[in-house]
Amino acid sequence: MVKSIAAALTALLLVASSGYAANMQVNASAVPVSGGTITPSGIKFYSAAQPASYSVAPKPGWTLTKVQIDGTVAVAPYTVPFDTSKIHTVQANYTQNLYSINTTTGAGGSAMVTGGGKTNIQPGATRNVVVAPATGYQLDTLAVDSIPVAPADPKVAYTTTFSAISASHTVNATFKVIPSATVSAGTNQTIGTLSTALTGSVTSKPAASAFLWAVTSGPAGASFINGATLTPTFVATAVGTYSVTLRVTVSGVSFTSAPATITVVYPGVISAGSKDCITCHSGATPVVEYRTSGHAKSVSGPSCARCHSGSHPVVTVTSAACESCHAAKLSTTTHPADLTAMKCLGCHDSHDPAAGIANLGPAPAHPAVTLYTYEEVGMQMAGGAKVPVKVDASGKGMPYSPKQTCGTAGCHVKNGVDYTYDKISDHAFHSSQGRPEYVDSADGKFDATKNKPWGQSTAMVGKW
Repeated sequence: MVKSIAAALTALLLVASSGYAANMQVNASAVPVSGGTITPSGIKFYSAAQPASYSVAPKPGWTLTKVQIDGTVAVAPYTVPFDTSKIHTVQANYTQNLYSINTTTGAGGSAMVTGGGKTNIQPGATRNVVVAPATGYQLDTLAVDSIPVAPADPKVAYTTTFSAISASHTVNATFKVIPSATVSAGTNQTIGTLSTALTGSVTSKPAASAFLWAVTSGPAGASFINGATLTPTFVATAVGTYSVTLRVTVSGVSFTSAPATITVVYPGVISAGSKDCITCHSGATPVVEYRTSGHAKSVSGPSCARCHSGSHPVVTVTSAACESCHAAKLSTTTHPADLTAMKCLGCHDSHDPAAGIANLGPAPAHPAVTLYTYEEVGMQMAGGAKVPVKVDASGKGMPYSPKQTCGTAGCHVKNGVDYTYDKISDHAFHSSQGRPEYVDSADGKFDATKNKPWGQSTAMVGKW
């Protein structure tokens, strides 16, 4: 009986043994298990008719590194060849994804990663990047993951946050000097001319790129020569007080100086000699007239000391003072008066020479002269000699010739210059002054009331 049971057990073992040996055993695993899967996993038996195929898949945040079959790296599809001589292995290896934040900055600032390191960052982590300008600098350019960013205030630190990180990031920044400048329009000035040189100055970071002067107050029309430089020439239009400013541009930012004052006084007032007079006589009528006259308003006009000399009280102005400046001008223009007989101050106010000049009349009165007829009569009747005008009782006779009558040298001479007929005619002075001239009466008779001896031809021009 015992022998029968033993025989039966042996037979079963032989059957089981022969069945196991007919199948292939494969042990499949994922390393680490948290990194991904391999399907099917664990120990499996395969017959010759059943393929031993496997699939793998990484979990989020992980990467499949390699698949090994029996210790040898394999490529998909992952299939184990049928072989019952050994137990086979299939292993899927996974690596966790780690990220980084790369920062680059130029001179003048820094970028700091907070909340952990900037490398080997695990998925889902959070990091802050603080971009901070150094003292005296501000952000110039900023890009996060290559996308430009415009901070609200480039002078303060800027923070960007990366949450639930699932990729690497970049932060790139550059910085520039904060524009600053100290600007001056120069010192205040008091001048006795209509122009003066200005000297501005500027201390800036970085260097100033443009300069511009401006008149902020004062008489209209003032201007600058070379007004886009630090050293222009200021050109005033009249006496008065002007305020000027200098504006500079530094990296696109404008900076303007405090105003500088330029006081333009009447020419001569700031000279030493004039100050001596003005100190006591600033409200006196002569000084007031001088200040409002053409003399004072002319840049080259005389100061008090030019016309007044001697110890106090100063001497009265004489016409010699006028002639010291005006002789040259009078030698090239027609003057209405005989200056050998009447000096400047006979007609002109010493402090305001232009006052009332439009109403000046001849003084003294023109003397009586002999009237001569035109030169052709002398050539024909008197061998070229002048022929006095002869008028009969009926008023008939030859008209007189201004050229023959007024052409005598010596009557209108000043400083050796002859202002006779030719020069008088050049400017038609008598006509411009409205001088009445003799005109034949309607009945052709002589009428002594027609203002002889001023002549019959308009403005004393022409041979008549």
